[in-house]
Amino acid sequence: KCTVYIRVSNDKEEPKTSLENQQRFFYNIILKKGWGFVCFYIDVKSGTKDKKLENLRQLIADSKLHKFDVILSKELSLLARNGKLSYDIKDIADQLFI
Repeated sequence: KCTVYIRVSNDKEEPKTSLENQQRFFYNIILKKGWGFVCFYIDVKSGTKDKKLENLRQLIADSKLHKFDVILSKELSLLARNGKLSYDIKDIADQLFI
């Protein structure tokens, strides 16, 4: 089972198109791989303040409940530009793949 995290920095037209393109891109990968799909976690906010990234926090909480095995994201920098969140995500990866 996999999940996808998508973040765009604001809600202007260009990021909205990026969001739709990322969803389509990842959905096609998931179909080709034949993986089970849990959900998209989407934040439309800057990645520098972890308190604003509500869906990333939910992804972290859901990972601790083992709701999925794989996290897909366009770039590592989209997951977090904040040190604490980066370490939280590293801990998730360590737990999922050990």
